[in-house]
Amino acid sequence: MSEEEALRLANARTRSTVKITGRVLDTNRVGIANATLVLISPTGMVLSATTDNDGNYSFTVAAPSPKTYRIIPSKDGYGFAPVDKTFAGLPDDQRDIDFVGTKQ
Repeated sequence: MSEEEALRLANARTRSTVKITGRVLDTNRVGIANATLVLISPTGMVLSATTDNDGNYSFTVAAPSPKTYRIIPSKDGYGFAPVDKTFAGLPDDQRDIDFVGTKQ
């Protein structure tokens, strides 16, 4: 294991939160405002976030976990690709978790 990998792993063990960020975009790569995203935790707890005017969203969850989390986007009149995203554990921050919405 490299020194960099060892440092990253040690940092992950001492972290108390993990952040998930991304954007919800239309097919022209323009942010979709006021889309709702729900994050379902391994314990069944549901958190929600709403995108800003540029389609950005974020979640902050307690300490890194090896269990599965799921994010589902929604907005009236839109279908999304992918339909959801699943994370088999959250050892680190997750960035650029994007969804593309198409008007239905």
